[in-house]
Amino acid sequence: MAIKFLQTADWHLGAKLTSLPEEIADLHRLDAINAISRMIKSAVDDDVNYILLPGDLFDNVKPSQKKKAILTRILNLIPKSTKVFILPGTHDYYIEDGIWHENIFSHINIFTDEGFSCFDFDEDNVSIWGVPVFKSGRDKNWLASKQELRDDRINILLYHGDYRGTGREYEKWDYPFELNDIVDSGFDYIALGHHHRQNVISNGGRTIAAYSGSPAGWSYRKSELGKRHFIIGEIDKSGVKVELKEVGCPLIHSYQIDLSKMVESEKMLKEIGDFDKSDIVRMFISPGDDTLNLRVRIDELKTEFRYFDLVEDELEQISVDPSDNYHLKRLIQKIDTKRDDGEIDDEFHNRLIKRALRIFM
Repeated sequence: MAIKFLQTADWHLGAKLTSLPEEIADLHRLDAINAISRMIKSAVDDDVNYILLPGDLFDNVKPSQKKKAILTRILNLIPKSTKVFILPGTHDYYIEDGIWHENIFSHINIFTDEGFSCFDFDEDNVSIWGVPVFKSGRDKNWLASKQELRDDRINILLYHGDYRGTGREYEKWDYPFELNDIVDSGFDYIALGHHHRQNVISNGGRTIAAYSGSPAGWSYRKSELGKRHFIIGEIDKSGVKVELKEVGCPLIHSYQIDLSKMVESEKMLKEIGDFDKSDIVRMFISPGDDTLNLRVRIDELKTEFRYFDLVEDELEQISVDPSDNYHLKRLIQKIDTKRDDGEIDDEFHNRLIKRALRIFM
């Protein structure tokens, strides 16, 4: 019998969105919550048996009462007959007596043991495994350790970590793994969280794992831009089929336009003009001869969107990862790490990057 499941991760309830004005950030967070609710309702209507949530539902390990109430309302949309699984991630990692032990989650299957553990469901002949994130030991590759799996069962794993070499913009890795680790693990399917860009991983034409990506973009980073997805999948012992479906949340876009390249600029402006006007757009303008008076059209576009950030600072257009300057690259990596660890916010991060670029120029 095939098992039908929903997979979605990296909701980041409570994300600060410091790169946006406060009122726009509030609207974007509300849009994300509404989109997640619609996604859950759609999956329930689609008769999913299992809901897999592999990490980072919250943006921090101690969410506010308001954020907990939001998650509770979303989970209450799911009928009791549907089995729900939550894996603590890198932002909402497991701690003793933390959020994942609260009574509001008493009816949810949550992984709280360090390393591998599983929930068995004999009626469906399925075992759902998970490896929750703890604060320490983030560089450990848990997938490299072989588990004893029953061959007659469908074995699904929830895992929150880095598929090395793809999807991440920094050199810091959390619970990293390689393709061969997935292949050798023996699991029929691995539901992945942590990367915010969707990615279906196959081997020999057979799907073996996938990231759904985040349901909303949370910054101007490359992995946060463009369409957002969730996964509806069906699995039995013969294999798994996954379908990426669009979440329907307003999107974040970032463009760089060179006014001297007329054909390219025309095409780009037409593409932007077709976006939903609740989307968030950032545009860098490179200096050049504006023979078609494109600035007027850009100013018109700016008035149509909920938020349109126009940037003409040439320093912001310089690559922040120049391969020919080792010391600048290392400095920027350290600044990025400070931001990723929560020691500085996005605004201060950007100011430091600009200062570094000015110094090395």
